[in-house]
Amino acid sequence: MASTERSLRARIAAHERWGRESDRTAATAAARQANADRYLAAARALNPSLSEAELLVRAANLKSADMTRMARARWNGPAKKAPAADTANALKEVPSASSNTTAS
Repeated sequence: MASTERSLRARIAAHERWGRESDRTAATAAARQANADRYLAAARALNPSLSEAELLVRAANLKSADMTRMARARWNGPAKKAPAADTANALKEVPSASSNTTAS
């Protein structure tokens, strides 16, 4: 099967799935929580002595940095490789957190 055919089938399946979904917020809750936990774990790894409230602020900053980085890449093309201290690299090295706290 050609890649365009696979892509079209996947798009159709996604549209059908979301067309049948009665509660989109509930359907994506686990994924949103996992994403928030990832940023919180990265903030905790970089600043382990901070309070939970300050860690949430730092996690929100890390998320904003990633979103801004993705927006820049979309408009300017991929950026050159950044040093290892880059947020994206820090997030890859941090295991997922088991905390139930969200950073939105």
